[in-house]
This record gives sequence, structure tokens and C-alpha cells, in this order.
Amino acid sequence: MPTSPATNWERASRRERISRRGYFGRRMPVGFSLIELMVVIVLLALVSTVGAVSVAGPLDAARLARLADQLESADHRERSLARVSPVPGGIEFDRIGKRLHFALSNRTIDLKQTSIDVNDFWVAQPVTGGAPASSRRGSLVPYGQSGQSLTYAVKLVTRRQQVSWWVVLGDSGQTLVTTDEGKVRWLLGRRRST
Repeated sequence: MPTSPATNWERASRRERISRRGYFGRRMPVGFSLIELMVVIVLLALVSTVGAVSVAGPLDAARLARLADQLESADHRERSLARVSPVPGGIEFDRIGKRLHFALSNRTIDLKQTSIDVNDFWVAQPVTGGAPASSRRGSLVPYGQSGQSLTYAVKLVTRRQQVSWWVVLGDSGQTLVTTDEGKVRWLLGRRRST
């Protein structure tokens, strides 16, 4: 039985098979040079860096919102327990341990586990004898039998120095999240000099 003549592909050496023909019949190697690979890697690194930086801001905002929701739910729980408990409740801020502890619900929010720091904890002083309300840097906010407390504010700061104030109005328990320290000072009756 006669054998069929070999095709050009079968006759070509391995080196010829893995290269391609360019203009004027010159062989060109198939693949990328080291320089081309390095340029692509550098471009990918730049694109991923820009993407990471642009995502960091919204992630911090989401962390702040999540912590504000946790604080709000713990505050509402403490107020509802203060209404039915014979023992007065309260919220206590541990500056050293970076924890907020709600006494009646026995709930502790550990701020070390988050990437958010509490820089300030302000408590409004009650109005007495017609004097204007003032505030102090406090660490304890008592809750009365009716579930009311003093107005207080917590300054939350992310690692990228994004600031958000979480304010609780004592009589109603309504919360306000703001970035304007002027509003917080006005709500708490703080003087500008402090």
C-alpha cells in the first residue's frame, strides 16, 4: 500500500511549527517578551490600586452606618428595659478598653474589633435653675424609670479620619447621625470655648 506524501506541516521541524511567518518570510517567535509582560503587570497593579482606593471610602461609610445601627438598637433596648425594670439603667463608655456597655441589657459593644475609634463621648448637663444647658466629656449616661436619659453624642472616627457624630436626644430617644460638629454643639448646648 503506497504511503501518502508528507504534508508541509508534518515535514516542518518543531521550531518552525511554534513560530509564525512575518513579512518578507522572516520567522517570528510566538509569545510575549519579558518587557511586554512587565508592562502588563505594572498596568494591572495600577488599576487594582486605583480600584482599592476608590472602594475604601464607601466601605468606611458602610462601617460607620453599621456601628450607628448597632448603637441605636442597643440604646432602644436599654430604654425599653429601663421602663419595666425597678433598677435604673445606663450606658457607660470605657475609654481605656474602648467599649460601650449597656447596663440593663448587659450588652457590650467592643470598638477594638471594628476599624472605628470613639474619640469623644459628650453628655449634655440638665438645665437647672434657669441656667443654660451645658455639656461635659462624660463616661456615664443614666436612664430613668421612664426610659429617658440625658442627650449624648459619640464621635466615631475611621482609620482614614472620616468623622461621624452619633447623637441621641435624651427625652425622645431619637438619633441623629451627622458630620457637622456645630450641630452637635448646638444640640448639647456646648460653648465654643470647650
